[in-house]
Amino acid sequence: MRYFLIVLLSIFSFSNAYAENDDEIVDVMQTLEAVNKRIVNINTDELNKILDTDPSVVLIDVRSPFELKHTGTIARGQNVNIVRGWLEFQIGD
Repeated sequence: MRYFLIVLLSIFSFSNAYAENDDEIVDVMQTLEAVNKRIVNINTDELNKILDTDPSVVLIDVRSPFELKHTGTIARGQNVNIVRGWLEFQIGD
């Protein structure tokens, strides 16, 4: 929970530092809402089916190092770990 609050605080600090006015903050929130509408959540069975069907799929695991240590990795195909919070900054890499 502490990690989540630190990340959340960092995001708000970062977004406010670059916003010239409240309109820019609203634009960011509207963009976030639009992107969230396009996200498709899948369950484990659907993920396994996708990975079995298409070996070129790259699985981006957004769990923290702590979570990976305690729950293990997903040993399937191309598995890349990019911790949530850094994903947005590394998406182009």
